[in-house]
Amino acid sequence: MASHVCWVQLSPTEAKSVEAFLPHYFQYMKDAYAHNKPTILAKIVGVYRIGFSNNVTRRSLRQDVFIMENLFYDRNIANIYDLKVKKREREREGACCHC
Repeated sequence: MASHVCWVQLSPTEAKSVEAFLPHYFQYMKDAYAHNKPTILAKIVGVYRIGFSNNVTRRSLRQDVFIMENLFYDRNIANIYDLKVKKREREREGACCHC
């Protein structure tokens, strides 16, 4: 079942890049909204760092997650071009974006 939002797991390198570009993204979206300019950028809902530690095993896990608007929700899409994801990840269903 499709959802209005998608989540994407970020690698440490991707998380660092997201942290660097978010101020620019929000300024761009603010200007687009203020001047009623259309944009093809997806709306970012949030960027979260999820983590936990197991006190018994002393193991911990941290995952950065990017949540954004699902541009494909409730639309009839003929072709989809994925310019970022590696071919091996594209072949695994749901590997990139969880909608």
